[in-house]
Amino acid sequence: MSGHAPAQGGGQDAAALAEALTCRWVRGYTAWVGAEAAERRRAEIASDVWEQRADARERGAAPATAALSIAGRVMAGIPADLTWVRAQRLAMRGQRADRKALTMNTLGHIAARWWWVLGAAVLAGLGVVALIFGDRDLQRGQVGVTVAALVAGIVLRQFLPRTAACLIVFGAAIPAMLIWVPWVMIVGIATVIGAAIEVVRLTSGVAGRALAALGLVSVVGAIVWIAASGLSGPEGLGLWGPIVLAAAGIAVLVATGARRRPVAAA
Repeated sequence: MSGHAPAQGGGQDAAALAEALTCRWVRGYTAWVGAEAAERRRAEIASDVWEQRADARERGAAPATAALSIAGRVMAGIPADLTWVRAQRLAMRGQRADRKALTMNTLGHIAARWWWVLGAAVLAGLGVVALIFGDRDLQRGQVGVTVAALVAGIVLRQFLPRTAACLIVFGAAIPAMLIWVPWVMIVGIATVIGAAIEVVRLTSGVAGRALAALGLVSVVGAIVWIAASGLSGPEGLGLWGPIVLAAAGIAVLVATGARRRPVAAA
């Protein structure tokens, strides 16, 4: 069945033009696959477009309306068309499309779980550069602790994922809140959010997750308190303020991260 039906009333109307452009698009992307698959695809699309135009004529729709409908379907179907091309090319090379899709899904899953580790690596790298090339005014102790927390979190990510995420939250908190360089703050904030989500995700129960989030806030608050104003605090809290806040947060994180051992059967 041809995809180039003549327009009603002599000459090409808008719907016929949309049909011609559709067929051209189909010929274009099917040129990348085998002849048999390409011919089936072209016939399938030509039949669909013919039926769409016939339905529009039966309903008395204007040619412009039919053209817009055809163009809309083509635009919406472009991702599916490209996916079809990819599957056909994999089949031509003797690879299973479903296996390739599984690999891509696995990579996407890893990227979704590890993207904030990349942010931690960027911040750690900046910290190392600052330690090497920074001027005398640089607070090297603060930067060193930040880099150590980030590097430890990256190294432990595979073995102790929850602990690693906590360390990355703590290490990224200072760049996120106290380094007044916009892109560094953006990377820091994104890293803190990603790692914090991981901590909460790896915590059991709704109450446990809420407490874990509260623990993270407590420790981050203590870190920012110390970094921003030293160990001095309001109302003479001094040294004890950030220490108590951090200790409470860490205790909550440890408690919510402890796993109950199964009770042995009698």
